[in-house]
Amino acid sequence: VLFRSQLRRGRRYARLLVRYYPAEFRSFFSAVPSASTAQNEIGAALVVGVRGLEAYADINRRPKRSYFLPVASTHLAWGGEGRWRVGIGRVRIVLRGVRRPAWADGALRAEYRLRGYVEAECGQWTAQSQLVHWRRRGTPVEWGRTLSLRWRMQRRAWRGHIHASAFLSDSFASRLYEYEYDVPGTVTIRPLYGRGERVYALVSRRWGRANIAVRYRLQRDVRWRHYAGGLVEWTAN
Repeated sequence: VLFRSQLRRGRRYARLLVRYYPAEFRSFFSAVPSASTAQNEIGAALVVGVRGLEAYADINRRPKRSYFLPVASTHLAWGGEGRWRVGIGRVRIVLRGVRRPAWADGALRAEYRLRGYVEAECGQWTAQSQLVHWRRRGTPVEWGRTLSLRWRMQRRAWRGHIHASAFLSDSFASRLYEYEYDVPGTVTIRPLYGRGERVYALVSRRWGRANIAVRYRLQRDVRWRHYAGGLVEWTAN
């Protein structure tokens, strides 16, 4: 990181980060908005916000070839988020856009992805709708959308989740991602594409030092598929 600055005045704030990572340096634990690892990158990110609203812009240049692109490339990401309390519930709106190069047919082609979702939460219920707009220069525009409803329960010894979704996308390029609650120690973020529905349920119960969790998932797209899993955990102390 070359430079980092933060300014706060009342409810307003701004953060600036200028970074440089040589191609020989590689870290899986660095916070880089444009990639999952810190490597081969020089760029800057700006975040501005006021309580409940935030916007960001991130531009970076990869001066050397990378694993996915055999030439130098420039990436741009931007977006914003808003949170409001409405009555007894909360509403969240998120918008994220990306412009990045893609290597196709021996040449660089600009790829654009715009992703937005609206989330409404009231008590134990959460409803969410996602929309994805994807375009690569020289190819048709694609869309993806999903609508989901989630219920969760947490008590002293019991924990439960039920999550149902319906999704529709033109292809894998316009796929959507949804986080799924899973057994402890497992992180599940599945891509949803094509046309279909899915529902899963997770129930866990703790008895003293023992914890038992059971999960079942059913999905229909090309065909019906189901998954089942469980966990028995014992804590020594």
